[in-house]
Amino acid sequence: MVLDHNRDMVLDYTNTVFGDQDAFNMVDGLAVHWYADDNASPTILSEAHAKLNGKWMLYTEACNGGPDPGQWIQGDRYMQHIMAALQNWVTGWVDWNICLDPSGGPNWVGNLVDAPILVSNTTDEFEKQPMYYALGHLA
Repeated sequence: MVLDHNRDMVLDYTNTVFGDQDAFNMVDGLAVHWYADDNASPTILSEAHAKLNGKWMLYTEACNGGPDPGQWIQGDRYMQHIMAALQNWVTGWVDWNICLDPSGGPNWVGNLVDAPILVSNTTDEFEKQPMYYALGHLA
């Protein structure tokens, strides 16, 4: 996989890497993050697909901002972005952290984010969030 960065860089990267036959032969597919999806149309993925000549695209990292338990806007955002990617030749989607604690960690750099499942760090309990159910609808 190459790129492993945001969608807004997909076309520049595919033009460079897939325009070089030696590089093209060494690559199986294109890895894309979702963090800048709002800055670049999903149709960019279809444009890239036309240059990939049978290679695949996979969304390899996604998460919403800080924990916001029970908020369906988080699940709705996941569904909208996943469907837009799948409608433009992306073959799959990987969540960055399927389970985190209620603070959005642990994370050694303090990058605390939301997760489909929040797991208590003091009890044996966990809570499925709207993002969990959104992923379930699309699985």
